[in-house]
Amino acid sequence: MNTTHYPRFRGLLVVTVLLLAAEVWAQGQRATQAALDQLDRQLRTAEELLAGNDDPTLRGMLEQAKQMRERAASEMRAGRHGQASTYIAAARRLLDQLTARLLHSPVQQLGERLEDLLRQAEQVVPGSGNSEAERLLAQARRQQRRAIEAQRQQRYQAAAEYYRVAIYLGKRAMELAQGTVRAGSERLEEAREQYQSLLAVAEERVARSDDPVARRSLEQARRHGMLAVRALQRGQTVLAWELYHQSIRLLLRSISLADGETPSTRERAEEEVERVGELMAEVSRQAADSQGPETRLLLQRGADLLARARRNLGAGAFALALQNAELAEGIAFRLMRRSSLQGETLALRAEEEVARLQEDIRQVQEMRAGQPGTDELVTQAERLQHLAEMALEQGRYRLALMWVLAGTRLLTPGLNGLQAGTVPTMAAQRIEELDRALEEVQAAGGVSDDRRALIEQARTLRAAAAHALERQQPGVSRSIAETALDLLSKARQPIE
Repeated sequence: MNTTHYPRFRGLLVVTVLLLAAEVWAQGQRATQAALDQLDRQLRTAEELLAGNDDPTLRGMLEQAKQMRERAASEMRAGRHGQASTYIAAARRLLDQLTARLLHSPVQQLGERLEDLLRQAEQVVPGSGNSEAERLLAQARRQQRRAIEAQRQQRYQAAAEYYRVAIYLGKRAMELAQGTVRAGSERLEEAREQYQSLLAVAEERVARSDDPVARRSLEQARRHGMLAVRALQRGQTVLAWELYHQSIRLLLRSISLADGETPSTRERAEEEVERVGELMAEVSRQAADSQGPETRLLLQRGADLLARARRNLGAGAFALALQNAELAEGIAFRLMRRSSLQGETLALRAEEEVARLQEDIRQVQEMRAGQPGTDELVTQAERLQHLAEMALEQGRYRLALMWVLAGTRLLTPGLNGLQAGTVPTMAAQRIEELDRALEEVQAAGGVSDDRRALIEQARTLRAAAAHALERQQPGVSRSIAETALDLLSKARQPIE
């Protein structure tokens, strides 16, 4: 046997072992740091609960937990993750005992308050004809059951959180059933506090979960929360409340999924279509005074997707209804972000819109992959996105926005389904119309650099439309030709 390669093999083996050891150490470091962060949050909560309480025994328990925390941090810095975890676990047990002694009576009071509220809700919500109110009442009951179970296990802090959420949901259910609305400032402040409280819970639960949908729901909730803050800064209190309410529902979903609950596709679709419908209605009201073509196009796209989601829901196509609702929510989010950017620099708005076009392209690729014709629309949209990025780099922000609008228009049939009923003659007519428009613009002469760029891209799209028609894809051809016509229409207008 040839042994000349043994030293090399031993060297590779040593390197492999060292690399594996380094990875294991890094994983231990990350896990210990996550546990330490969780302990820090628990310490902050205990300090808040103890504010104004001078009981020496309780104070001593808090100080002991803090000392254990410092020992854990010291052990972690030394790379002794096992010892650090032992101190962290001991500190958390001590804080659990402390919290239980502080919260036992307040939690009992929350439970009684919730039971009174739900008793009233049961008198008005069932039979009210408001499906959303009935759904919220059912959610409130589920949160109550969780609270009772946590209370039985002496997890009083968790029980208090569940009770507060249930109270919020029960109040909202009664408002919907009775058609009443509390003072705007009162319900806005309650929703804001509930969002902040639930956000901390969701972040902790999702961090321990591998559920990708739970993580995505948490990210959606964070985005809605940031937009709520912007809406408040602009004095849009109704929109801010709606965004906080949407965030709370998303956080509840992320917590449920992270805890291992798996609602059926039908349940998820029904809840999502209802929720996004409320959101789109509020966004439409906020955008009612806007006459911009981009806003009108986005509103139409959102309305079309929501209508498609409702049709699919009624037809039992629950997965498709979910997809449509999620896309409609993305458009609503985009409209809200545009509203929040009013008064900001044109450069910032253009950057936001280019980033959103990129996200739209990704969504179409994921959700309509393999559908005939969609690939060509995505290819053209990607090219326009690239042009928008180049325009950004050159400081030509209005041109960048025009490329984004054209890319968005191309993606619309990719999201909603290609233009049904388009026959080859209809597509050919659009191409002929495009040819005439190109001749007219060319004859006019004297165009600026930005206008020239629009005309050149219209020509490029004209070639793509003709190619799609040759491949027997009239719906794709028509969509591309209409986008080119829109570019030429802009080329005839002054570009500020």
